[in-house]
Amino acid sequence: MKTDGHSLRLLAIVLILVLTSAKGPLRAQSQANLNGSAPESGATLWSLEPQPKSDHLTAADSIRYAAPAALGNGDCSSWENVCGLQTALQLATTGDEIWVHQGVHKPTSSTDRTATFQLRSDIALYGGFDGTETTREQRDFVANVTVLSGDIDNNDLTDPNGVVTATANLRGNNSYHVVTGSSVDSSAVLDGVFITAGLANDNIPNNNGGGMLNHYGSPTLENITFSGNLAIHDGGGMANYNCSNGLTLINATFSGNQAGFDGGGLYSNACRLMRVTHATFTDNIADN
Repeated sequence: MKTDGHSLRLLAIVLILVLTSAKGPLRAQSQANLNGSAPESGATLWSLEPQPKSDHLTAADSIRYAAPAALGNGDCSSWENVCGLQTALQLATTGDEIWVHQGVHKPTSSTDRTATFQLRSDIALYGGFDGTETTREQRDFVANVTVLSGDIDNNDLTDPNGVVTATANLRGNNSYHVVTGSSVDSSAVLDGVFITAGLANDNIPNNNGGGMLNHYGSPTLENITFSGNLAIHDGGGMANYNCSNGLTLINATFSGNQAGFDGGGLYSNACRLMRVTHATFTDNIADN
């Protein structure tokens, strides 16, 4: 069958409509759960071929350096003077990049469950550094695992990198949302991190989006893994609402997340311009 470029574009539109048609919003979870059976290890619902690299790789106005623990004078100015990630997010100004050292980063050292890593427009956050790099291209986010974790009371069961791989391993009272992308535009970039151990198990809005919650936000997310996050309502890994200005997901993995209603891995509602490229969903559970 001969297929021209116009037909391919129509096919892509049909695919998006099919994925968003069931009950209105997009629900993405493991294929086994869609069939109403127990999750099958390695089951993948949706995986699209990778596309050319995104266009957000531009020169930064300034670089802030973050690590799990501050060093030197902690002013974020160099690897020798790294600060905590929350400090870097607070100090960053328009056009800045934040280079994040490998290891486990938590949104608070207290037990405040509302603490979250709030993304900001015109700020790009990159994980995967070992502390020796002088250019962003030198980072290796596969080898230098960078984890944003909601395990603020330090008692979850994790793998050696600090990642919760299944919600059965959550313990105690974790952050409701590890990352928040509300009210930002596409210039808010998060790239090269694991998001894990979010536990959205309270009242609205803290019952949706255990890993990440976006209300009226359109961040750009690339090379991201959502693992072992839970929400008692929608979007165990990630929940998006009213992102009509577009939300971009590139090279994303959703694994071992759980929701009490819809979207064990990913839930989106009123996100007409959501762009997803090369996303893999494995062993996510939605109880509804």
